[in-house]
Amino acid sequence: MSLTRDTVEEIRQYIRENCSTLFGKKFWECRTIALIQFSTKSDKYEQKFFVISKFRVFILHGKTPLHLKIDKKFNLLSLRAIQVISASKELSLSWEDRSGRSIVKSSIKCTEMEPIELAKSLLAALKHYFPDIGPSLQNFIAIVPSQLLSDFQSFPISTPKLLCNNFRRSYVAICDYYDQRYKDEVVWDIEHIYFTHDLHEIRLEDFSHLPVKDQITILACSQFSEYFTAISIEGTKLVSEHIEILFNIIRRSHSLKSLRLINCSLPKDFITHISAAISANIHIPLETLDFTGNNLDDRKGFQQLSTVLPKLTNLKSLYFTNCGLSEKCVTAISSGLISGFTMENSGKKLELRALGFAGNLLKDDVSELVNFISLCTSLRVLDLSSTSILIDRLWNNLKLGGLQLEVLKLSGCSTGKKSKEHASVVKELFGCMVNLKEVDFSNTQIGPDLLQGFLSGLSNNNQIKDVIVNLNGVCDKTCAPILEKFLIDCPIGTLFIRDSSLENEILPVLTTLRKMKSLTMLDIGGNNFYTLKSNKKYASIYSHISDELVKMMNESNLQELNLSDARIGETMHVILNALGVSKLTLLDISNNEMGNSGARLLSKALQLNHCLQKLYIDRNQITAEGFGELSNALKLNRTLQSMPTPIIDVSDAFGKPDRSRVLTAVSEIERYLERNRSEKCRNEELRQKVIHQLNNRSEKYEINSSDYKRIIFFEVIKVISDFGSEPAIRIPIDEVVDSIVSKLDQISKANDEKTLSKLKEALAEHGVEICENVEAKNPGQENYLRKSIKQLIENHLTEMSWATVFMKADRLLTSNNALKLRGSFSNGAIDHSVLVGYSKLNHRPASMVHDSSDTPSRTTSIDELNNGGSGATTPLVHLAKSRPRPAHRLRNIKDENGNTSSGIDSTPPLSSSTTNHNSSIMNNSTTSHMSQSSSSGDSNGSPLNRRAALLPPPPSASPQLYASVPDEPPSTTPPPIPRRTPNMPPKLPPKPESPAKSPIHKHNSSITSATSGSSELIDRF
Repeated sequence: MSLTRDTVEEIRQYIRENCSTLFGKKFWECRTIALIQFSTKSDKYEQKFFVISKFRVFILHGKTPLHLKIDKKFNLLSLRAIQVISASKELSLSWEDRSGRSIVKSSIKCTEMEPIELAKSLLAALKHYFPDIGPSLQNFIAIVPSQLLSDFQSFPISTPKLLCNNFRRSYVAICDYYDQRYKDEVVWDIEHIYFTHDLHEIRLEDFSHLPVKDQITILACSQFSEYFTAISIEGTKLVSEHIEILFNIIRRSHSLKSLRLINCSLPKDFITHISAAISANIHIPLETLDFTGNNLDDRKGFQQLSTVLPKLTNLKSLYFTNCGLSEKCVTAISSGLISGFTMENSGKKLELRALGFAGNLLKDDVSELVNFISLCTSLRVLDLSSTSILIDRLWNNLKLGGLQLEVLKLSGCSTGKKSKEHASVVKELFGCMVNLKEVDFSNTQIGPDLLQGFLSGLSNNNQIKDVIVNLNGVCDKTCAPILEKFLIDCPIGTLFIRDSSLENEILPVLTTLRKMKSLTMLDIGGNNFYTLKSNKKYASIYSHISDELVKMMNESNLQELNLSDARIGETMHVILNALGVSKLTLLDISNNEMGNSGARLLSKALQLNHCLQKLYIDRNQITAEGFGELSNALKLNRTLQSMPTPIIDVSDAFGKPDRSRVLTAVSEIERYLERNRSEKCRNEELRQKVIHQLNNRSEKYEINSSDYKRIIFFEVIKVISDFGSEPAIRIPIDEVVDSIVSKLDQISKANDEKTLSKLKEALAEHGVEICENVEAKNPGQENYLRKSIKQLIENHLTEMSWATVFMKADRLLTSNNALKLRGSFSNGAIDHSVLVGYSKLNHRPASMVHDSSDTPSRTTSIDELNNGGSGATTPLVHLAKSRPRPAHRLRNIKDENGNTSSGIDSTPPLSSSTTNHNSSIMNNSTTSHMSQSSSSGDSNGSPLNRRAALLPPPPSASPQLYASVPDEPPSTTPPPIPRRTPNMPPKLPPKPESPAKSPIHKHNSSITSATSGSSELIDRF
């Protein structure tokens, strides 16, 4: 029974006004309402209403508005076929019934509008929610005639166009398709985070807190969107729903460029299914495929993939790291890559730039892989780490296709018995590479011959520089001479030689590393020093090694040094003492057993260092006391910006009673580091830097040979220090700032006009017109600009002024007659002065805490090391316990001449000769006895005297007042310091012997000499 025209209009009006009541709250409008003849069978048609509301299609039946019922409904994404039959004026539709997992076919006849217009209404609604779906339409919908596809581009675009290519609209339509709730937080993250940072890669980890079905709706948005060009999933176990939506994305997407599925527990047949998906969409612009960390050993699947790879002409990177592939799988991939590289009659060939098979055991048949390496000249990254591949088979092929490699990773590979024969090939290969940036041979025993060929090739290559070379676990004692001879001329910027067990052969290698001009980063930690530390017979070698490390820190171009896991122990104080004047910007001394005493020395070095920016100190058994020392040091340090919290040491210290001290110290350390990172005024930092630079160059000012120059030097340092502690000099720069701001304001106005003009044009293209001019000047902008410019000018002036201070002071101190002291101490005293006991140390002197006869001592200067001298070992001397006992019983002792002298309790009279002698020393000598004892060697005098000799005289006193009278002639040997005998239980007296056998009778002369020595001791007192 047909409906009358009035009834049809009434029903149409009712549907338009009550669509939310009929279909649901989210369907508040209808795009199309038409009366149709609908049939799901070939010969039976029924009169129904065809309605497109939002992203759904509804088929309704009913004779009155009150009797309307929904007969069919489906999402626009469920469409699988749209066919216009012109002969019968029918529209054939097919859609997916997700409830029954079947395809529904229907025929539609419409007298109100042409079938092709009805089809265009469906496609226009689809474009409203998915504006980028055009190129993907034919991948999941069969459309006839093809004219509809060409007309699709002319369909109107949804307005207003929302962020991320209408992600909000696409997401709500996809949520309806998968029957999932719309999540506002997902839209907020995409529109605020992804759009703000211009992120085009969907990271599933960003939404790992959501259920799997919600994650699927997010991934599905990338099927038809040009905004999302990459998908990254790492460490998330994928279920079958994830896998299925990924396959759909590959079948339908026309913008996906990168697919990274790392450690996702992919099924073994994944390669088979993804190969089929790629075959269904060979125009997908994939550039990166990364399946690292998935067990994918499927021979048949890789055979199928080898037929697909040649069609991916945009592919640039392919990674199958740690995928458990066999040689046959790798052979299949290599065959496919070779066929894609050698395709004939093709407009574009495969140009792979990165290939990675690391972690797959490849021992036997790798001929196809080797052939591909020889053919692919576009390859820039080759990673065959931990494959156990015989690298001897690669050298000749790399000469053919690998000369433009940038990264070559061959760690954990193997070499053959005849590897020596390939040394010349290796030398020629690395001598011809033009873009080499990184080489990794770690844990590959290449042997001395291949190592020599590699290093000699690098040294002969003038086209590369600052190469990163990893030789961890490669070298041994036999390779040390090779490193010593060939490293010095290699263009290596970063070198790793950890865990090489070089031990006592490392000393000449360190000397070579110090002389390398290009080396800026060195990692020499690990087990390179274990044997030397544990064996006492290598103590002298260990001492020289520590000295060489110090010289490397001071004299080389090294900027970063890694000594982690070396377990250097007490000898670490040598390096820490040298850190005060080091030029290093990064130092890693983790796991070196330095303890709180090492932390104390490190704090002293940090108070002087002005270059170090990053420091790593974890696993060093530091407790609350050590952290407190470090926090006090950072209070004075203005350059260190990063010191990651030593988690292990802090956690261990938390278990002790002084937990609150640890928390306080760690918080203070973080506060000072934050201050150094955000500090705007650099006056204090620059002051410290100038003082440190002058101290480091003090040996050029000849202060070792003259008290006069030494006093001038310390006066200059004191003045600069006082000068820097005063407030910065204020220069009237307001006029300069005003002129700059006015000029910038003029330039800004011209720039604003051009910018607004471009904005107006861009808005006009999107249908938006600016009707009136609105003032958009920011009132606080000028003040902010003025403040910023003023701060920049002040910082610049401060830096320039301190640079001028340094250069001026340096030149004045270098010149002989540029500075003069007022008073009695004149320049003429330079000619009469003797060698002063002040020696310039390029490091902090060895600490009393670490002085021990079992560990190498570090008390010599760098200049002495260069001249071949070595520092004397200084025993630990306690100022109270080591003082000699007073000889109260030594009274009326006769000397050799028979004269009787009084003991300690009586004071001998001062003779006139002694007075005259001391007076002459006071008047003529300009050298203090304390300095003289310091210069004579560290074994003479206590550490307190040695350190006092290094202190400058107070500026207020006359230099001559510090020339003390010596207590004895210089030739007199100081008395031995008696040892304290331990408290032992009394022993029985010895058995009496005859007078002839008595030791007293035999050694009577020894007693006489001892008595004479005691007499001399009493005279000196």
